[in-house]
Amino acid sequence: MPAGSSVHVAGRPRSFPVGTDGMGFASGLTAHNTLVARWTGAECQAHLAFGADDEVPELGTLECKWCAAPCSPGGWAACSAWSPPPWPPRPRPPAGCRCATAGVTTTGVAFPQYPPFTSSTAESAGNVHVACVGVGLVIPYSVALSKGASGSYIQRTMKYGSYALNYALYLDAAYTQPWGDGTGGNFTKDGSVALSVLGIGPSYDHTIYGVLPAGQKTAVPGTYTDSITVTITYY
Repeated sequence: MPAGSSVHVAGRPRSFPVGTDGMGFASGLTAHNTLVARWTGAECQAHLAFGADDEVPELGTLECKWCAAPCSPGGWAACSAWSPPPWPPRPRPPAGCRCATAGVTTTGVAFPQYPPFTSSTAESAGNVHVACVGVGLVIPYSVALSKGASGSYIQRTMKYGSYALNYALYLDAAYTQPWGDGTGGNFTKDGSVALSVLGIGPSYDHTIYGVLPAGQKTAVPGTYTDSITVTITYY
């Protein structure tokens, strides 16, 4: 590695400097590790198996490889070809280009039948499924919900013709954190996806908790709907 490089274990925040002799020290290793080396304008990766009984071993020389596939407009291209050094000059991919496959699928919040003169709330839940496949990185993300027809993140509105029912969507089952865009007293769902050197990443499910307040006596029988846009931002 060039002098001034740094190495970190994928999924861990600490980084370790590489000396002028090209050697470096790393701690916090597990049985299987992805090491990411970075220097000005570039990065590469190496895979390391480590024996738990080793105290302070010299790990020897590792071949650090970079993904030869280019970064396409649709996201970080799948690594079908790994190239050893020497590498051509190439910048690290920008944050928006680190997922070969990224996306969100949702399950809507479907409330049960609502008697308007009841003293009880009506409750239901939906789901946001987040997926990101890439190459040996930890990708932070946030999930935001739009306002829908009401223009409000706090008190949302479902419509049936000119009639309306108020409802709300929350991050938590206690209904204390309204889910929105993270401004003005509402919240987004934040997380991170840990990716593997093989380009196989996990996925995560986030529950949307919905509630219809009691006592909305002006409601008439009908099917009330609202349309919410889910936006995921990878950093």
